[in-house]
Amino acid sequence: MPLRQYSRPELLDMARECGAEAPALRAALSACVADIAADGAAALLCSCSTIGAVAEAVGRAAGLPTVRVDRPMAVAAVAAAPPGGRVAVLASLESTLEPSAALLREEAARAGRELFIDSHLLPGVFAAAMAGDAAAARLRVGAAIDQLASARSRPDVLLLAQVSLADAADWPCPLPLLSSPLSGLCAAAALCGQSRS
Repeated sequence: MPLRQYSRPELLDMARECGAEAPALRAALSACVADIAADGAAALLCSCSTIGAVAEAVGRAAGLPTVRVDRPMAVAAVAAAPPGGRVAVLASLESTLEPSAALLREEAARAGRELFIDSHLLPGVFAAAMAGDAAAARLRVGAAIDQLASARSRPDVLLLAQVSLADAADWPCPLPLLSSPLSGLCAAAALCGQSRS
């Protein structure tokens, strides 16, 4: 199956500035999805957790099967947490926290499960990543994982809310530590198969 990557960093900038539900963002994303569909895409995987919900809605409206990269991870987090359990959401951007928590609430409701969500902003991780210092970013994420995993009232599941945090997905941790790239890609591949059948 051929893959094509489209990078539109201005969409995240717009979401951070105006909010993920801003009409201007929806219009820009609609134009982007239309271009992708015109290029012959069978499905779309949105790798940005901040705009994922809008991307799914715009994709549906355009008739292009679309999945946000973090949806399969959220499903796995709900399944891994015990009833009434706690999921800690780790993110390097403030704009990602509420969309990630909303997705977890949606998937918990779909599964008929009660879930408590703790959101944790990781200072310095985004800046380190943007400066090209992947090692420093990984160490900062790892330090947050260590702190949460050893806390007295530790969560049941740790969720790395952004694709950019996946470098720390193999950090030693006694708790389920979930990231999104592989499960998201598998979900998109499944959508491609459905659209061809």
